[in-house]
Amino acid sequence: MKIEEITLFTNQIEKQKLFYQEVVDFDLVFDSEEKITFKTGKSLLSFEYKETVNSAHFAFNIPSNKIDEALL
Repeated sequence: MKIEEITLFTNQIEKQKLFYQEVVDFDLVFDSEEKITFKTGKSLLSFEYKETVNSAHFAFNIPSNKIDEALL
């Protein structure tokens, strides 16, 4: 399955922005007070502000022999 874009909700959009820019090193391609979007390879990862959110977990599963390729 190829995911073109996924949107998750957060009530801490600035923390999400700092984490994905500084720690994960994704390119920020859209930035507003209500929404941020990152380029993640060929996909887009967006976060939209929502005052009340349920907790969720999102992860990238990378095969061990593809780590160097995933970091490009």
